[in-house]
Amino acid sequence: MNQTFNFQRFLLTLRLEIAAKGRIQMMMAGLLVALLLVLMLPITVFNGLREIMSILHVLAVFMVVLFGGSLYTGLAFNQYGSSDTGMAALMVPASRLEKFLSALLLNLLFVVPFIVLFRVLEDWTIDYANAKLPEAVYKYNKVPLPILRYITSVYVVIQGVTLLGSLYFTKSSYVKTAIAFSVVLLGVAAANLVIVYSLTAYSSPSWIFAFPFSSWDVSYYTPTHKVYHADFSENLQNLMYAVPLIILLSLWYITYVRLKEKEI
Repeated sequence: MNQTFNFQRFLLTLRLEIAAKGRIQMMMAGLLVALLLVLMLPITVFNGLREIMSILHVLAVFMVVLFGGSLYTGLAFNQYGSSDTGMAALMVPASRLEKFLSALLLNLLFVVPFIVLFRVLEDWTIDYANAKLPEAVYKYNKVPLPILRYITSVYVVIQGVTLLGSLYFTKSSYVKTAIAFSVVLLGVAAANLVIVYSLTAYSSPSWIFAFPFSSWDVSYYTPTHKVYHADFSENLQNLMYAVPLIILLSLWYITYVRLKEKEI
């Protein structure tokens, strides 16, 4: 097959991708959106401050946005998981780049608006709920911007990892990807804590709260119980924002190379 990129052929490949996966992807997207609404809209119905409503928003982040979004991306190259559908996919008269971009674009058309929808819902639901509360009481808090940026970065990396796993593993791709990613994530988190403790060991902190590529909270059980917050400089923080994008582009490239290996 000619490996030069042809836009008309790419559109035909995209239409084929939509025909093969569009229905199941729409159903899954509808389910995830429904779950997001179920978890985030109740805060607008009840009067008064209820802590359970904030917990539901946290569940929406982890169970629906992060976990649900990765489940969705796991469908990107699932046709290569079995010999029957895999052979048919490899025989499609399109270049590797056209096959890769069609699967990637269809996936992005769903997973990008999904994180945007969460942000819009969070802004609207919390503002609406707070407007009904008396002025003298505590208000619901939105996810702080630094944490939201961190969640978005994690979301970006998870999508890249799941996209690669959907093509790299032939059977039980999502489960194997989740296990591999968890092992790597635990290793990175452990290495991060080792670095933090080695840099603060001289002061004997009571406990340290630090995620990879994020700020540190170092606590000391003194009479005043001091907690020190260590953050990156502005220039370094801007560089940290680029790290997830670099990882994502690298994972996309590795996925493309894996597709090339399957066709050889």
